[in-house]
Amino acid sequence: MRELFRPYRLLKQLAGLLAAVFLAYLPDVAGAGEVGYNRDIRPILVKNCFGCHGDQKQLEGNVFLKSFADATGQTGYERVIVPGQAEQSTLYRRVSAPDSELRMPPPETEKQLSSTEIAILRQWIDEGARYEQHWSYLPVERPSVPEQDGEWARNPIDQFLLVRMSGQGLAPSPQADSRALVRRLTMDLQGLVPGFDEVRDWSAIGSSDVQYQALVDRLLASPQFGERMAVPWLDWVKYSDEISDRGDYLTTFYPYRNYVIRAFNDNKPFDQFTIEQLAGDLLPEPTQEQMIASGYNHLIVRVQDGVGVEAIHKYLTERVDKLGQIWLASSLECAQCHDHKFDSWSQKQYYQFAAFFSDLDRVGVWSVGVSGSSTAPRNPDDAYFKLPRVYMPTAEQTRRLADIDAELVQLREQLAARDSEARALASELKEQAADSPDYYRWIDPEFSEARAVSDSSHSDLVKEVTRPPGGNGAIVTRDIQFLKLSSAEQPGAEYDLRFRVDHEQVSALMLRITRQGGDSYSFSTPDKVAISEVSVALGEEGQWRPVQIASVESTELGALNEAHMIDGRDETLWQVTPDDIFNKYRYERKDDLLLKTLHNEAFVVFYLDEPLRNMKGRELQVRIRFPDEASRARSINLSYTPMLAASPFQQHASGPVATAPWLRSVRQSLYNFVNKYVFFTDFWDFNASQIFTWFATRAGVSAPVPFNDIMKSVLATIKERYAYSEIYTDHVVLRAPAFRELGMAIRRLERERETVWGEIERSWVSSTSTRSWPVRVLKAGAISDTSGERVGPALPDFLGAPAGDKLTRLDLANWLVADDNPLTARVMVNRFWRLFMGRALVPTLEEFGSGGEMPSHPELLDWLAAEFVESGWDVKHLVKLIVTSSAYRQQSTPSEVLDRVDPENIYFARQSVFRLDAEFVQDFVLKTAGMLRPGLYGEHTEHGAAARGEDRNRRSIYLLRKNIDVPPALKAFGAKPREKSVIHRAESITPIQALASLNQPLVVEASAHLAQQALTQFGNDEQRLGWLYQRVLQRKPDASERALFTQAMTARAGSEADFWINQARTLLSLREATVRS
Repeated sequence: MRELFRPYRLLKQLAGLLAAVFLAYLPDVAGAGEVGYNRDIRPILVKNCFGCHGDQKQLEGNVFLKSFADATGQTGYERVIVPGQAEQSTLYRRVSAPDSELRMPPPETEKQLSSTEIAILRQWIDEGARYEQHWSYLPVERPSVPEQDGEWARNPIDQFLLVRMSGQGLAPSPQADSRALVRRLTMDLQGLVPGFDEVRDWSAIGSSDVQYQALVDRLLASPQFGERMAVPWLDWVKYSDEISDRGDYLTTFYPYRNYVIRAFNDNKPFDQFTIEQLAGDLLPEPTQEQMIASGYNHLIVRVQDGVGVEAIHKYLTERVDKLGQIWLASSLECAQCHDHKFDSWSQKQYYQFAAFFSDLDRVGVWSVGVSGSSTAPRNPDDAYFKLPRVYMPTAEQTRRLADIDAELVQLREQLAARDSEARALASELKEQAADSPDYYRWIDPEFSEARAVSDSSHSDLVKEVTRPPGGNGAIVTRDIQFLKLSSAEQPGAEYDLRFRVDHEQVSALMLRITRQGGDSYSFSTPDKVAISEVSVALGEEGQWRPVQIASVESTELGALNEAHMIDGRDETLWQVTPDDIFNKYRYERKDDLLLKTLHNEAFVVFYLDEPLRNMKGRELQVRIRFPDEASRARSINLSYTPMLAASPFQQHASGPVATAPWLRSVRQSLYNFVNKYVFFTDFWDFNASQIFTWFATRAGVSAPVPFNDIMKSVLATIKERYAYSEIYTDHVVLRAPAFRELGMAIRRLERERETVWGEIERSWVSSTSTRSWPVRVLKAGAISDTSGERVGPALPDFLGAPAGDKLTRLDLANWLVADDNPLTARVMVNRFWRLFMGRALVPTLEEFGSGGEMPSHPELLDWLAAEFVESGWDVKHLVKLIVTSSAYRQQSTPSEVLDRVDPENIYFARQSVFRLDAEFVQDFVLKTAGMLRPGLYGEHTEHGAAARGEDRNRRSIYLLRKNIDVPPALKAFGAKPREKSVIHRAESITPIQALASLNQPLVVEASAHLAQQALTQFGNDEQRLGWLYQRVLQRKPDASERALFTQAMTARAGSEADFWINQARTLLSLREATVRS
């Protein structure tokens, strides 16, 4: 058997010998010059070696190649390089070994150096194996501008480009025609397609530099410039109008979006722009604008579920990762678990960056207090884990609030003047309660009849008793009887409910509008519900005697028109909508804990004119009339109470009523202390939360209920048991008949104040907490391992950043835009360059480290970076420099030479062709059809006929954005979810885009608008066709297009309007319409 394998071994040895001979005679393929580490060697090592020999904590064979000292054995690692002697260097011998068992990288890695790479490595070692710091970490030095003959170069950009073009035997392309230039400039600087009149009016820009400069200046000064520039920035910072990981919790971040647009329009220096976002709250006497800018730090995806420590870790790392992607173009996330294998970022530095954000006020779990339908508006302003906000009331809103507060002071003074009467009320209530064990309860009656009433039939309703789910047991702790209005065979708009009373007294009735979800119920109102009339009658000797209702109060929701339910007129009504729920949770009230544990409930209390006495065994009838079947509730709960001071929260009143006034004050003081100094404070965040997490982890609970979700219910329970003075005043005294008018006046004013606060513009801002979250270097990134070194904020020393004690986010921001920071200016000019030239100087926009590509024009990149900094970080200056260059004005038409020598347009010997961003495609459709509404800033907009409200059809940057989803019309054209920073949207051409261009509702609607205008404004088809081409494509149709139109006219079927709608749809979907060329 051994003899059989001997020929194979001989062949293997012969092949190895031939390979060794071949390698020995390899030429100096690196060229006549020296081999450069950054240019030639680093890419080889990153691709083949650093995976096993680039991280100190995960080394193979004690070989570390990240620096000269490490590779030459000066720091305790194996000596694998002998400078000047490649043949004596283990590194060279192993990568060139003919024996596969000795060769590196090992065969199982499926990596192997080419013969050219081996030769380059040998030459580098022979030349001394000189290491260099990565090119992007070297200081930015303004290179001298090369001198070039000829008239083509208009500014230094052209001169740098000409050097590289000529080196490849290329020449610049001719200048584009005036139409292409006007379209290109307008698309690039406004994100809009110009009108035909604009193309015609600026037709001289192709031959006049003065005219060209004038158009550039006009576009840069237009407010649309900020809207255009803000789109990529909002992608980078992960801007979203909701911040949860579920996609259904809206917030008020639009002031930050408006800040970004305004900053570009005002040409705010980019260094100031950076500082205000990272640390605007830390500036001396920050302005409102700077505070809004600081909301950047909260543009992260917050979790509703999870243990506090895990969530905090997520938020800190998310902020660090985003910092690296936006300003440093560095994959810092690779250093979260270990030192970066390819670059100089250490794991310690990663967590030192995290420490800059550890003192942000409320860094912990976001826990929302709203449950219910995912279709209902939700607003995390009601979160118990509060984030700091800035409020921006108008002068009118400020005046209204002052007037309301003044009236409330007067009413509270009236209440205080009747203190003895309020104290005496307790005795009367205790006397009545002694004769009725259920005195403080709302009682679900046993219905003798419950049916829908119509002209032809009576259909019985289904009754079901169950306990509402939701985990907020502080309030809903018992089974509730539900009447399913939708269960009747012929459900109508009027319902007749009858029941016998089991108590001697009835003072009020309460109607709660509930929502049925599957087999469960909850007190929430995701849909619009309206009630036109409610009446009560008492059965006496076979007759129904009307019972007078004195007043009605819908405790928290709906408009202030509850009296419409008892005015005897069917045409008037009270209603509650999802918007009422939204506004309810926008303002923090004293009753928030009690109310929020009742979910999004709509409940109406009907106070009888006089309590009905001697009622035990007698029958009541309640009739509820809705305006129509569509606006009726799907299920309800009806209850009554014998308590004289009827309140939705009266089940908590027995303790305060029975307690002496002095003890009520003591208990209230205890609650106030706990609420102010214990719950949801730094102690809470940093101590109690960690204790809870420790116990949950030790108990083996993999996904415990969020700590703050549990504690908000605990605090609600504490309030029930200790806030006795508050409950006695608000839910006993002010509900008693003698005080009812005063109480309703106070509550109406408080509701009006809440409405005003709900209308006030607000935005989340950054604020420094009194205590920082402890940040440690996590071994292998494991959150549970707390043995790592605790670190504070620090800047990267390998980039020459200054050291210091007690650094803050302001120090971090200042370093990012310091003159000697090598990254930020390079990163930004590279991205701005791509916006206008179609291809970046460094193609890997998000990666300037070893994992990225080398710059195609390193001197031009550094010249632009230096110019940007020395101009005072002037964005418009940089943009103007690019768009006034001759390179920018070139044709985009390819040629045989360009396709052969430079198919990817690396040397910029022509302009690039690319489609408008998704938002601008939508804007093009709206503007072309005359549907685009003007208006800067503001809240959200919607598009199309289905859009709600008046603020519709504004530019697409104002569309509501979610971080886990994208509006379908934008998604088709490349817009991405913003769960992570989107530094570059991949360019693609797909069938879905063609279908969207033809069939999305907005295109169909816009086509109808265009068709209607063509038919009404012009008398013949030739004029209509010409106008349509000018409107959509900013040109006239050529002969071939007219011929196609004639054929289509001959073969057309259907109405004339349909024909022109189809013509408009076809033109709107043409690639020419939205491609910038």
